[in-house]
Parts: sequence; C-alpha cells; structure tokens
Amino acid sequence: MKGVISTTNWASRRDGTRVVALDPLLEPYVEALKYRFGRYWELKQSLDMLENGVAEFSKGMKFFGFNVVNDGILYREWAPGADAVYICGDFNNWDKSQHKLKREEYGYWSILLPRKKDGSQMIPHNSRVKTIVMTPGGMMLHRNPAASTYLLQDNSTKLFDTVFWNPPESERHVWKHPETWLKRPDSLRIYECHVGMATKEAKVGSYKEFSKNILPRIKRLGYTAIQVMAVAEHAYYGSFGYHVTNPFAVSSRCGTPEDLKELVDTAHSLGLLVLMDLVHSHISSNSMDGINHFDGTDGQYFHEGEQGTHREWDSRLFNYGHWEVLRYLTSNVRWWMEEYHFDGFRFDGVSSMLYKHHGFGVAFTGDYAEYFGFHVDIDACIYLMLANELIHDINRSALTIAEEVSGAPTVCQPVPDGGLGFDLRLGMGIPSMWIKLLKGDQKDEEWSMDEILHELTNRRGDERVVSYSESHDQAIVGDKTLAHWMMGDELYHCMGKNVTGNLKMERGLSLHKMIRLITYALGGDAYLNFMGNEFGHPEWIDFPREGNGFSHERARRRWDLADDEHLRFQQLEDWDVEMHKCESKYRFCRQGSSVQAVHVSNQDKVIVFERGDRLLFVFNFHPSASYTDYRVGATWPGTYEVVLDSDASNVAGLGRIHWHVKHPTTNVGASGRPHSVLLYLPARTCQVYHLETPASGFKFDPKPAKTVSEAKKPVTSATPTAAATKPIAKDNVTQTAKNAKVHYHVIGGPLPPVPTVDGESSTLDSSSGKVPSRSPTNGGINAQTRRPKAEQRDMDSSKNIGALKDLKPSKGVELSKNSNSSEGAAKSVKEAGAEVAVKSSRDSALPVENSRVVGARQNQPSPADTASAVLKSSPGDTAKADRALSKATERDPATSTTTGSFAQEVSRTAEALRNVKVKSSPVDIAKAPGKTTKPEERDLYSLNGGKTLSTAMELASQPSQGKVVESKEQVSRARSPGKDADLPQSVAKAALEQLPSKTAASTPSEKVDHRGTDKQNPSTMKESGGEAPAPRDQPRGAFDEAAAESNSGQKDDVYEELNRLVDEAISPPEKRQVASTKK
Repeated sequence: MKGVISTTNWASRRDGTRVVALDPLLEPYVEALKYRFGRYWELKQSLDMLENGVAEFSKGMKFFGFNVVNDGILYREWAPGADAVYICGDFNNWDKSQHKLKREEYGYWSILLPRKKDGSQMIPHNSRVKTIVMTPGGMMLHRNPAASTYLLQDNSTKLFDTVFWNPPESERHVWKHPETWLKRPDSLRIYECHVGMATKEAKVGSYKEFSKNILPRIKRLGYTAIQVMAVAEHAYYGSFGYHVTNPFAVSSRCGTPEDLKELVDTAHSLGLLVLMDLVHSHISSNSMDGINHFDGTDGQYFHEGEQGTHREWDSRLFNYGHWEVLRYLTSNVRWWMEEYHFDGFRFDGVSSMLYKHHGFGVAFTGDYAEYFGFHVDIDACIYLMLANELIHDINRSALTIAEEVSGAPTVCQPVPDGGLGFDLRLGMGIPSMWIKLLKGDQKDEEWSMDEILHELTNRRGDERVVSYSESHDQAIVGDKTLAHWMMGDELYHCMGKNVTGNLKMERGLSLHKMIRLITYALGGDAYLNFMGNEFGHPEWIDFPREGNGFSHERARRRWDLADDEHLRFQQLEDWDVEMHKCESKYRFCRQGSSVQAVHVSNQDKVIVFERGDRLLFVFNFHPSASYTDYRVGATWPGTYEVVLDSDASNVAGLGRIHWHVKHPTTNVGASGRPHSVLLYLPARTCQVYHLETPASGFKFDPKPAKTVSEAKKPVTSATPTAAATKPIAKDNVTQTAKNAKVHYHVIGGPLPPVPTVDGESSTLDSSSGKVPSRSPTNGGINAQTRRPKAEQRDMDSSKNIGALKDLKPSKGVELSKNSNSSEGAAKSVKEAGAEVAVKSSRDSALPVENSRVVGARQNQPSPADTASAVLKSSPGDTAKADRALSKATERDPATSTTTGSFAQEVSRTAEALRNVKVKSSPVDIAKAPGKTTKPEERDLYSLNGGKTLSTAMELASQPSQGKVVESKEQVSRARSPGKDADLPQSVAKAALEQLPSKTAASTPSEKVDHRGTDKQNPSTMKESGGEAPAPRDQPRGAFDEAAAESNSGQKDDVYEELNRLVDEAISPPEKRQVASTKK
C-alpha cells in the first residue's frame, strides 16, 4: 500500500475509523480501531438499557456514601466480599456492632440512620465515623467509606478518619460567580500550582491564603487558567498528591470543602479557568485509610495479583472493565465538576493506563505498531472515551488534557471519530529536550537548531498540544529547574541588578528567556508554567520527609524574591508578563494560529518563523556572534517594528535593540518568502517583530486568527493546486546566512492569505528570478509525526510540507529529494496533487477551501440516495425505485453496492423481518407503547417503541443471513454503527413499508435521549435532576460541521432529509442528540 492513495472515504465512516482521514498512518490498524469503538459502543448501549444512560450511571454520589434524606441519613456501601458491614463513630461512642447495614443485591449494603426526636441528625456535622467490615474468615477491618468527602488525620495514630461533612446553611459556601463553569478562553495559558507549597513561609499553605494572595498574582501575570495539584486527599504529603487515598475527598491539609469552593469561586471571578489534576491511573495501596482491600478481597476495585499493582509507583491499578469501578470513577468526575465547579481536568498517567506494560522497558520510537496489539489495555481506553464524553456532556466548554508520553495517535480525536476524546495533550518531549541540552556535554555553539525545531514541532497537525519548558516534574528533588541548570549557585548571590560581568549569569538569564519564548511560540497551541519558574525560582522541591528532618524549607515558594525590585528575579517575571501581553494582542499561541518555519541555520544558530497576527519571530542562539543586516524572509510587505525583545534592559537585557527603528521590507525574496527585511540579531537574544505598516496598496485579510471557541477542526483532505505546489525558487541570502536551510512547514491552522499589491498577485514566475506563486492551504506538520528523528531529518527541508500534509504519492510518482531540483519536485507534486483532486471529487465529503480543482459530482446523491428519494415521493413503488437505482448506477458505477435488483432485495429483507423475534426486557416494555403485551410475546416490531430500522439495515446488508435474532444482546449488536453502505438504508426502509403498520419506524416523538432521560417521560426527567445536558458548541465529529458548511446550498430538500434520516439511524447516540438539537 505504500505510495498508493487509499480510495476509502474515511471521513464518512461511523465505525471508529474516521480518524484515518486525519492520520493515514492508522490505515493498517483499522480493525483495531473498529474493535475498540465497537466495545465502547456496546458499553454505551448496555448503560442505556440497564442504567438509563451514562448520565444517571455517573450519579453514584446520590446513591453511595452518606446522603441526607427527609427521614435521616442514608448510608450505602459496595462491599461484595464482605460477610457483614457496620457503621460506628462519635455518634454512637464507637460501638462497632450497634448499627449493622442491610445486605442488598449486587454486593450493596445500606442503613437508614433516623433523625433524633428533636429533629437533628443522628450523626452530627464534623464528627468522625468508620466502617467496620467483617470478612467471611472472621476478620474485622476498620475502613473509611469509599465515597468519603472529607477526612482528618488522627494525631495519635496518624491515620485518616472520615468526617461527616454536613454544615448548616450559615456555614456553607454561597457561590458568588453567576456561572457554574467558565467558557474556554481564546488563549489557554495555564499556571500549574500546588496550594500547600504556595506560601512563602515554611509551612503548608491554605486554600484561603491561596485565594487571597496567589490568585490575584496569577491574574496579574497574564495567565488564563490554573491547574491545581494535590486536590484529592492523600495520606503522604510528599507524594505531590499523586498517591490518592480518597478520590472524593478534599485534601484536608489545606482546609475544608467550603474553603476549596471559595478558591474556585474567586478564580472564576478573576476570569481564571480552574483545572484539576485528576489521578485515575492508579491509587494509593493504603488499606487503613484508603480503598485498597476495602472488603478484604484483592480485586474489588483493582486487578488481582501482579496485574493490579504498579511496581514502580507502589500503588494499585483499577480494573476498568468492572461495572462498579466504572461507576465509581465516572461518579468521581461528575462530583468534582458539579460540587466544586472545576472547569476540566488534566488526566495523570494516561500512558500507564493505555498499555498493560505501563511503559516499563519500552522505548517508544513512533512506530504505530507500538500503539496497537495485545499489550494495549482496551478497557482503559474505553473508560477514557466514556469519561471524556461524560465531561463534555456535563459542560460543553470543559477541557481535558492528557499526560501521555508515548505519542499514541487518536488521543485528541473526538470519540465519535474513533479517538479517546481529549482536547489537548502535554508536549512532554519538549522539557526533556531542554534538560538534555543543558545537562549534556554539548557546548552552546554545538546545539542543533534542526533538532530544536524538530522537537518543538513534532506533533500532529490535528492535535492540540500544551507546550511547556518545565513543570513540577523538572523541579522535584533529584532534578533541577532550568534556572538552576544554567546558573547554579550563582542564583543565591549574583542576582542583584548591580552585579555585572558574570558570564554564567548572563548566559543563564539570556537562555532562560529565549527557551521560554520559543517553547511558548513554537511548541503548541497552549502554554503551561509551574509556579515560581516564571521568575527562576532558585530552589528545587523537597517535601517534608525523614531524610530532611520533615522540613518545609524547600516545599514553599519565595515570592519575596520576585517582588524585590533590586533583584533580577523580578526582571524574569516581567519577561513572563511581556510574553503574555504579546500573545494577548497578536494571538500567536492558540488553535487556528499557524506556524511557518521560515529559516533555520545551524552555522549561525538562527531560527526564524512566522506566527500569529503578522508576527516575525527571530532567535539567535549563538553565544557570541551578533549579525547586522541579517536578511530574513517575510510574507507581508511593509514596515516591521519590534514588539518584544529579550535584550531589553527592563528584562535583564543589554538594550542593544532600538525600538524606535523601523524595518521596511524589500522585494528581494528570502527563505521561501516573497519579501525580506534586514535585521540586527544580537548574540543570544530573541525578538518579535510585527508588521505595523503594510505596504501601500497591500490588501490584507482583516479576519483575525481563529480562537479556541471559534476554530473548527482543520480540514486535512487538502487538494493542492498547481500553484500551491510549485516550489519556491532558491533565494539569495546574506553572507552570514548562506548556509541556512530553508524550512517551510506549517503546523496547525491555515496559512495567511497570499499578499497582493495594487490588486495584482505578487507571485510571479520563478524562472524569471521573481517570486513564484503559492496559494493558502490547510495543513499541519507531516503525517509522519513522532517518527524517529533521523528519518524525519532525511526529508528535504525545502519541500512545502504544509501542502503535502495529507498527500501520499500515488504509484509511479516520486517526490524529488534534491533541494536544488525544484523543477522535478514541481512536476511530481503537481501530478500527485492532480490525482488526489480527481479522487477527492468522488470520495471526499469535504471540498477543500481555496482549492481550484473540485469535482463537479462531489455533492451529488449516490444511487442509493436517488432510490430512497423516489420511494419517499412514491411510497411502495419499488419498481420505480429499482429503475431509478439502475439508471443512477449506470451514471456512477463506482458507487454501486447492490448485487441484485432493488425490488428483490426489498422482498427478501421484508421476509426476513417477519421471522425476527426477540426477548425484550422489562426496560423495553416500560419504554415501548402497548404495555399489555407479555415480555416473552414481545416482537421486534414494537421493541423500543418500534425502532426497527437499524435491524432492518442489518438484514438488508446480509443477503444470506435469514437468521432469527434471539436476544436483546444480538439486537444491540445489530444496531451498532459502522454499516457504511447507503443501499441497505434504502432497502430497509422499503422493506419496513411492506410490513404491517405496527412495524413502522418510530416517530421523532418516540425518540429516547441516550444520555439517560426520556424526553417524553416527566418522571424520568425529575429523577435525573432536570433536563439533559445541553449539546456542545460544536459537533464532536471533526468533519460534521465542515461538511455541513461546504455542502450548504447545494442539496435539495429531499437529499437533505435523506441525510438526516441516515444520521438518525446509524449514528452514535451522542450524534443523534446533537442533530436533534440542531433540528
């Protein structure tokens, strides 16, 4: 298959393989994607049938733990391995046998503790309780309820006890911010923080102190979100919060549940999104104050034996395939969102979850075979899909971030397309690269600009990445911060503004600023910083432990250093502020903001690229060489002015750049750009230039870069035109830059519009020595991302990788590897592009913006659609439909899928439907009309309110089937998505029309909300707590909105109605919900 363009229209698939349209390297693993999505779909159907949907399933906190009801306090626990369960505490003088729980089905135990005669609750607020579990072997286990929401440490035993938290109304937090959750900011700038160590004093900080002192500081710095670590209760403070013992409980070291609510409320009032560091990849192995061995068995919540233990982390691993474990974890997600108003989550340890080997002894190379196979934990993948869909159903604007280090594909693709559903992933290779460079033996002048560029852009164009140069991982004891690696002990005595001439300090200060900006501007679509690192905090993190005398000295933040106007720490913090101001104004780090690497020189140690609103980023990493009149290519003609400078004196620079100097462009092309500008590049500095004054007559598209909330998924089935793929002529560069490579690749959103002067295109024939033409394309970094670096570097850096993002050369077409052979490259690219354009006209559901070659038949209905339209206009006239089908097939034989006449297929399917019988469940009887029918006599026609179209399609798709559906389970499989042919849809409808009236397809009024609430059942709505969550801002499928926009105005009403019916019949439930809402 290598070198051959696939003829499959993956964008139209509904079986979990739509992701292949975005990443062709997934094509060999289509069956694995189908299997994963099929398993997820089966789970969703089971939840719909047995739990009234995922929404109700995830409300476990209304069923388990302590719930205050009219009659008292209802306590329920899941302990299937227990022989008896009791509750005791301060309320009954710790009598372990007085209050015994009643055994229920499924391993549940419950007890109602009635109110006292005076009306007060039997368990007072803020009193301690314990669960006593008796095992079949006679052991008595002291446990904390698994759904404990607040615990306190006993000073004598050092163990944590559950505290019944039920404050009076006067002591409850009253939410001040009007919105439960904030909308996504246009620019996501995350401040990673730990409340306990966010204080200057050597102690554990509190939620209240953080709200008062730190949140305003974060806002002033320019961040738009905080990511809070160590929120859930953890017995060991030194674990940084990652050895959670009680997933539903607030960490009591920092305050009470009400205090945490106040923190979130305050952050929201400041416009700060609040993300929680969520740990579902593992849990503490503690039994006395955790949930390990809760009922005395090894496998209640976890895998048994070695499979259930993380040997490196000394923690337990969840069994994601267990029903009650899924309820426990999804309920935990809902609890933090609804009770504490968290806006999203950073999922910890996703790589460990995805693989049964948890990454031990595996050096991921980027080979896609590493991401599929028996070593993949499918149950964990399905849980992540379920959790992500739930989170976004609860809050359309919620953000989920994956800490995933293996580079697995589909992590940030929508679940309906076959992905795991995360919004972003951490760019974890970036900080490792910087640490490797700083701690290695390489001198600064030996750094490879190619490798820096590679790592910073080594991501898939369709995935959003959070870039960062360092986080808490790099600051922990045993490692060092970037500032410490570069400046060492000089941080303690050479940071005064009056100290000059220290070469180590000057190097460290310069590189600290450069590393942060290039990571920010080039590394992703969002940015993250760990608290204190913005000003070069001098100390590593070392939590209190026996080895350091349980000292808090290095588990705090020295804010006073950044506040001292005599120290350079303040200047580094000021640089952080200036970066955020620049991003806010010129929008260079957000979704839809494309990156174009213009110029890279390993000899000069220079990297130049364009991004954002007409910005030109220039980095000179050379330790000693400064360049005057350095010619830099520019897309936009006009006058550039500096808007950000690391050498400015107010940010610990030498002030060598004069901000009042204007830099006009010339028509001399450079580095693949039609214009160029001469700049001064001081050694070890970086500058950002903005096109302040466009050239006279220059027409610029005023449309701003797409924001996070506005941007659509990138259209990746790009069809390059001849102009788009014509190579750029090699330009004349200055003597100082003659050894530079010309990099031209695009990461992320669309390229800027082609500049024009006086109404004429500025792109002329390259053979005349003038600027050649190019047209904008949608593109991202090449599809072979995360491949081994050596292979990536072998690709000719002068090729237009942006235009070739999704283009696989067809057979017989070879792309030139000679950077000087532009004519051969142009010819091969042109031929390959033409072939893709022809194929796209038939197979692609998405016409490409700015493409000049779009098939005339792209938006025409298929033969099956034509036949269905005829049936709609002439019900029952299968002969007429058959004639229409045959005629349409002759017109377009490539789309024909039928093996016999239309009428024959309809008759066969109708006969098969008459023989189908099912055994319906009580749930089906309750939902369907005509409740007098006995379950065993229930037939397919009335099952689920007469919704039989999916089963009819299954029969229509299998001419030789003729089998009887024996059970609800088989019906569920028959209803699963993935039937990619349109013809069975038409046959099924016609067959249903031949059956008695009771077989008619259900009307929209019978439609069931698959998220758990029956829209026509008020009692169900009441029980579920009101209306179902509103649909999200945009469809979760990457292609849905683009397809709708590209086809608008080109389809008649019949064809539009057909598409709607097809979507309702074979799309996943969440898609139906979005479609019905739009309708």
